[in-house]
Amino acid sequence: MKKALVISIILVICLWGTAGWAKEPDTPEIKLTEAIDLAMKNSDSLKKAALDVDKNKEKQEKASDKLDFIPALGSTYDAATESNWYGLISADINWQMSKKSYSSEQDRLTLDVCQKYWNVQKSLESVRSKKISAAVAELAFRRAQAMVRLGMTPPEYPAGSSPQSVLEGAEGSLISARSDLTKAQNKLNSDYEALNQLIGLWPEDRPQLVDQVTFESLKVDNLDAEIQRAVEKSPKIWQAKEKITLAKLSHNLMYASGSYTPYKVREIEKEQAQIDAISAEDAVRLATRSLYYTVMNLEAGLPAAENAVAAAEEALRVAKIQYELGMITKESLKKTEASLVQAQYNLMDLKQQHLYAKLAFQKPWAVSAAG
Repeated sequence: MKKALVISIILVICLWGTAGWAKEPDTPEIKLTEAIDLAMKNSDSLKKAALDVDKNKEKQEKASDKLDFIPALGSTYDAATESNWYGLISADINWQMSKKSYSSEQDRLTLDVCQKYWNVQKSLESVRSKKISAAVAELAFRRAQAMVRLGMTPPEYPAGSSPQSVLEGAEGSLISARSDLTKAQNKLNSDYEALNQLIGLWPEDRPQLVDQVTFESLKVDNLDAEIQRAVEKSPKIWQAKEKITLAKLSHNLMYASGSYTPYKVREIEKEQAQIDAISAEDAVRLATRSLYYTVMNLEAGLPAAENAVAAAEEALRVAKIQYELGMITKESLKKTEASLVQAQYNLMDLKQQHLYAKLAFQKPWAVSAAG
């Protein structure tokens, strides 16, 4: 009995604790810049990158303490001096690399927040679209039921269709539409939780994302110059070139590693570092050029997307008048509304893809850092 009583008390305490943690969803208004700031403060990966900077600075200072003088270039020294000299240069470069990595992580986070912020906005529109589609499917199902009762076949079904096949078809469309709505709602919840985790909110919070995407064409006077700019600013290429510096220094110091390294091995390591740098530069050039054409293709698709929205808006305006005059059914009106919402979603999606690609074009290393 005593054991059962203890278990009961523990269960009550646990249940009370769970209820105590429950909270109402918060709905703060958050601008995109605010979301980015929150992510920077909340990011464990950024905190780790900052610690790497501090750690490598400490290593650099410790390596500096091992040398009483700066060796002259081209001179030969004992194994300990060579090793300590290489250790200092290596530690200093690693420190600089960690600072570059910290900057790259900031760029990656910025792009990640933008994408997750916009994903929530798109999911909100998707849910709105699926709700209207489900409403259309329900009206179509009711119409099918009414026509079957009157011995008629709905016009969207082949003449002579059995009443059972008509009802099953209409019901299947309704089930499918409701399923699509459920999936869209689940996707919205998933996108909200992904954003909330990134910016430090509770999973159940539903922030109001107030910044809408605007469209501004990318201005590039000289693509090759822009690609070269990306190469010169790329942290990965800088790091690859610094590794060449280390490999060249190691090539000239037989005891850089602390023990003798054969000349052939040092020669190979230098060549490998040079190949890595060339590969890194080629990758950035290719990625930047590809992103440019992605932006251009999205810009080319803008007029058609805008025209589709304008046409859908006009169709809905006419449909509302026709509905008020009794010329069309509520189902037809809802179908026209659904077409407009879908066109608006397509335009939003295009604008968001365009802005993301523009940001990535300016800092292609942020995309590769995000995988």
